[in-house]
Amino acid sequence: IILYRKMARLQKLRATDEDDANTEFASVRNLLQLPEFERSLLEGLTKDRKAETALFMPEAARRYRSSSASKLDSIEDGMSLECHVSPDAGWKVLSQFLSETTEDLKIAIYDFTSPHVMQAVKSLLRAGINVRMVYHGKKAEVGKDNKKFDWEEPDIIDELKKAGRSRFDVMPSNNKHNAMYRNAYHIKVMVRDGETIWLSSGNLQGSNQPNVDFFNEGSGQLKDYNREWSIVIKNRKLAKVFADFIDADYNDSAEGDGTESALLSLPDLLIPDDDAETEEMIEAARLMQVFTPKRVVFTRNNPIKIQPLLTPDNFIGHITKLIRSARKKVYMINQYIKPKDLEVMEPAFKELLDVLMEKTLDDSIDCRMILRSNGEYRENHESMQAYGFNVSNIRWFNRCHTKGIVIDDSIVVVGSHNWSEWGVLFNRDASLIIHDRTVAKYYQDIFLHDWSRWARDIIVEEDIPVISDDEVEEAALHSGYRKVSWGEYFR
Repeated sequence: IILYRKMARLQKLRATDEDDANTEFASVRNLLQLPEFERSLLEGLTKDRKAETALFMPEAARRYRSSSASKLDSIEDGMSLECHVSPDAGWKVLSQFLSETTEDLKIAIYDFTSPHVMQAVKSLLRAGINVRMVYHGKKAEVGKDNKKFDWEEPDIIDELKKAGRSRFDVMPSNNKHNAMYRNAYHIKVMVRDGETIWLSSGNLQGSNQPNVDFFNEGSGQLKDYNREWSIVIKNRKLAKVFADFIDADYNDSAEGDGTESALLSLPDLLIPDDDAETEEMIEAARLMQVFTPKRVVFTRNNPIKIQPLLTPDNFIGHITKLIRSARKKVYMINQYIKPKDLEVMEPAFKELLDVLMEKTLDDSIDCRMILRSNGEYRENHESMQAYGFNVSNIRWFNRCHTKGIVIDDSIVVVGSHNWSEWGVLFNRDASLIIHDRTVAKYYQDIFLHDWSRWARDIIVEEDIPVISDDEVEEAALHSGYRKVSWGEYFR
């Protein structure tokens, strides 16, 4: 509650008294034990942008060089693709992907708290299969909402260690202060047997990979879980690229000091239940479609071109060029887009935002964006408008966790990159640019479905969260509110 009040005071001071705002920022910084705490909670709360940026910008992040043996060149080859989305078929496809492992599995993941995913990996270890994993290494929120059956991540790791012993190589990522990629090892990639990859916007959690058979149980529960775009691709060249980078991340992280980040205990929040049982929501849930996976096969005589993208390596240059190339259509779905003050904005990030902004202002381009309607979405909307974006074609929904782009009906981007400065430049994230009309149409159809049946184009004043306490909680829970953890709301 002290933190909440300090942050509220910062927002009031921001436009009035620079000296007071900077003093208040220093007190909040100390309270949060920065730099371990997530930057996003404080981003934009003080006019002292240069001091704030220096606090969060380790030199090592700017000096990043991966030790990977592979280069991130485009690959044009025969491949087998299985396009799919969560919650509809996320676990259905992932469980099959895991069950077909025969030799080894490499995992690079932000959060791993799902017990049913753990059981699948545990079965592989018991069958004598080697598993190597690099993970973010900070506390993930579990036990509530759509993660109510999830385990604490250390318990997941311990179970896998006991099952695999020497066959389970695990390493928390080197994303601490002064690390190479910071503040998040946000990637979601697996490599199976050196020939097939799984790549997603979603973590290994109940919110992203629910163990629900939506094809038999219907669409009513879809709105309770995150929308994710994922893909499985069989191709040895592409698999080698990601396997080499995961190995390099493992080795580079092993050189860190291994110190776990300190975590601040934060209060729960009460938020309006976006899924309250109104007639409108019931009808929307009934009309939602459950999307089946789509398999597409390419041969050497009829190849597909795919460009692998990683941050901090090559993401922003390729994506800036791709969006600039759009002539008729840009459909983008992401958790957020976060412009910030030009005074300290990285030039490459500004160029990316400018290119996208120009598309929103071009009447000849059908440019639409779907973003997430919780966390800091009100501030994001206002900052985008102030930056110069045409915000009339933005819609919002509360389970939007996807990070995808469709360009001109023919190119699709699938991956884990959020559009903050850290997300497009300094975190470890992975995406793919896929050049094919059939694949692009699959994800575009889902975008348009979500645009019309899930997302909304208004920001509701009552959506602002309040701190939960014993005095108001019981009444609020009976008045259309629900309780969520701080981490669940702001992640």
